[in-house]
Amino acid sequence: MALLVVTFLTFVDKVFGDLEQFSEWQRTHYGYMLAWRLLVYATLAFGWLKI
Repeated sequence: MALLVVTFLTFVDKVFGDLEQFSEWQRTHYGYMLAWRLLVYATLAFGWLKI
Protein backbone atom coordinates (compact mmCIF):
# COMPACT_ATOMS: atom_id res chain seq x y z
CA MET A 1 0.00 0.00 0.00
CA ALA A 2 2.83 2.38 0.86
CA LEU A 3 4.41 1.74 -2.54
CA LEU A 4 1.15 2.75 -4.23
CA VAL A 5 1.06 6.01 -2.27
CA VAL A 6 4.69 6.81 -3.06
CA THR A 7 4.14 6.04 -6.75
CA PHE A 8 1.03 8.23 -6.91
CA LEU A 9 2.69 11.16 -5.14
CA THR A 10 5.77 10.88 -7.36
CA PHE A 11 3.56 10.88 -10.46
CA VAL A 12 1.62 13.93 -9.23
CA ASP A 13 4.88 15.73 -8.43
CA LYS A 14 6.40 15.02 -11.86
CA VAL A 15 3.29 15.76 -13.94
CA PHE A 16 1.41 18.47 -12.01
CA GLY A 17 4.01 19.96 -9.66
CA ASP A 18 1.96 19.64 -6.47
CA LEU A 19 -1.32 18.35 -5.09
CA GLU A 20 -3.02 21.74 -5.43
CA GLN A 21 -2.53 21.78 -9.22
CA PHE A 22 -3.67 18.14 -9.38
CA SER A 23 -6.85 19.02 -7.47
CA GLU A 24 -7.49 21.93 -9.83
CA TRP A 25 -7.00 19.62 -12.83
CA GLN A 26 -9.49 17.16 -11.33
CA ARG A 27 -12.07 19.92 -10.86
CA THR A 28 -11.74 21.19 -14.43
CA HIS A 29 -11.84 17.70 -16.00
CA TYR A 30 -14.54 16.13 -13.82
CA GLY A 31 -17.06 15.64 -16.65
CA TYR A 32 -14.51 14.03 -18.96
CA MET A 33 -13.28 11.69 -16.25
CA LEU A 34 -16.85 10.73 -15.35
CA ALA A 35 -17.64 9.91 -18.98
CA TRP A 36 -14.44 7.86 -19.29
CA ARG A 37 -15.19 5.96 -16.08
CA LEU A 38 -18.75 5.19 -17.19
CA LEU A 39 -17.47 3.96 -20.56
CA VAL A 40 -14.99 1.64 -18.85
CA TYR A 41 -17.67 0.30 -16.48
CA ALA A 42 -20.11 -0.26 -19.34
CA THR A 43 -17.45 -2.09 -21.35
CA LEU A 44 -16.58 -4.30 -18.38
CA ALA A 45 -20.26 -5.04 -17.71
CA PHE A 46 -20.90 -5.86 -21.37
CA GLY A 47 -17.88 -8.16 -21.44
CA TRP A 48 -18.96 -9.83 -18.22
CA LEU A 49 -22.48 -10.44 -19.51
CA LYS A 50 -21.08 -12.10 -22.65
CA ILE A 51 -19.33 -14.74 -20.52
